[in-house]
Amino acid sequence: MTHAEASPPDTDADALLREGMAAAKAGDRERARELLTRAVKLDDRNATAWLWLSGVVDDLNHREICLQTALKLDPQNEAIQRGLAHVRQQKLEQLLQAGITAAQRGQPDHARGLLLRVVEMDEKNLTAWLWLADLVPSLKDRETALENALTLDPSNDTIRQRLEQVHEEMDLERQTRAEMAPRLEEVPAHDPAALTEDFDWERPPPADEFDNELLCPYCASPTVFEDKRCRACGATLVTKTRIREQPSSLLWIAITLQLGQVGSNLAILFSALVALALGLQAEGLIEFPTAGVALQFLFRPPVELAAELSIMLLPLRLLFVGVTVVVLFSIVVLIGLFMRWRFFWYLYLGNAGLGLLVTVAAMLLSGSPVCGGIAVLLALAMVFLAFQIQDDFFFKYSRILLRPVQSARSAVDYVSHARKYARQGMWAMAVIHYQRAAGAMSSQLEPQLGLTLCFIQLKRYDRAAAALAEAQRISPDSPHVAELTTMLEEARKGGA
Repeated sequence: MTHAEASPPDTDADALLREGMAAAKAGDRERARELLTRAVKLDDRNATAWLWLSGVVDDLNHREICLQTALKLDPQNEAIQRGLAHVRQQKLEQLLQAGITAAQRGQPDHARGLLLRVVEMDEKNLTAWLWLADLVPSLKDRETALENALTLDPSNDTIRQRLEQVHEEMDLERQTRAEMAPRLEEVPAHDPAALTEDFDWERPPPADEFDNELLCPYCASPTVFEDKRCRACGATLVTKTRIREQPSSLLWIAITLQLGQVGSNLAILFSALVALALGLQAEGLIEFPTAGVALQFLFRPPVELAAELSIMLLPLRLLFVGVTVVVLFSIVVLIGLFMRWRFFWYLYLGNAGLGLLVTVAAMLLSGSPVCGGIAVLLALAMVFLAFQIQDDFFFKYSRILLRPVQSARSAVDYVSHARKYARQGMWAMAVIHYQRAAGAMSSQLEPQLGLTLCFIQLKRYDRAAAALAEAQRISPDSPHVAELTTMLEEARKGGA
């Protein structure tokens, strides 16, 4: 039996953990994430591996899941406890800022939902309670929000005055209801308004299978967050996006400087050809001192002079080729910077580092500290700029979670996104968007038809039948309803 065969099962996991920790300490987050993910797949009971993995994943939800898993394995670990508290505080701040932004953009429903999640996570968040006081739909809810805010800041006169104003409005409302009571008694028992008067509009919807964000967005099979592919359908579960979606201002500065370098290199090349042409004219070898004539003479001299000038022209040819290579290299780097290709960032960084070495050497050899110092400072600035634009060229990998698009603001938006996901075969993702559209468009046919189709594809035939029944209620004569009825029957029989 070989040594590898005799090793304990977790030896490879330990090695991967050590390599991942080393990569994380060295700042190579992408490699550290890959190694640590492999380590926890081999040994999912290793709290240290989960802790280090939480430090290199990009998404806060993923980080929280890592730390929660680590804490279950090592409940007394203070580092894990502190990390989990920090991540939850970050998520809280993101939710709060997103809620405030939504309120400022005139999206009260979306803002209210976000801020309610904030106070669920931290009931002592004064800012969230104050914003909620302006966003909740009823005076009673506004009173509750302001009372909570006043409890947190008892000396705040502004909050107290707002609360008194709400109490005045509530007194006026009660008085109005008392005056209208005789008329309200005359409302028939079957009146829709009377039937919905006691309905709890704030009651959360019942739990749904698709509330699990870690379901595969394609086939709705269970996954774990570190999965890169669904084990059931094989679909990719991660997306590759740029760390910076738009080029940064520093990148444009780098592109401008590189463009200047291209221009200066071309100017040097052209000037050298012109100088060569003037020298050849002075020697009586050419008649017109132009760059084109000089270039032709350099590589295709007159036959009668070729042997005589071959030794003299060789170094000039080599010099011209060298300068041309530099010019082409600077142009290629310029194109790479503009296209934001990662390989060209390394070229740009290497070029900047080489430039720094050359300027330092030139300063030491020239003995001119003033001019040389300025050149060194400029070279240092180029190296610093190269590191600052690094994120313009690199990518981050994020797990696709089964959650609605945050930018959707209306039922029409949800339908549009649902169609897109359905076209991509992301049936579970389409379901959660059609569900939200159906909640806001209860009398519209398309969300129910969409849900029916998605549920058929996901083999949730009972739910497909329920959605189809709702679609039939809305439009009994729709040909689409009949088509989906046939499709559902065939699917139940195993034909789809």
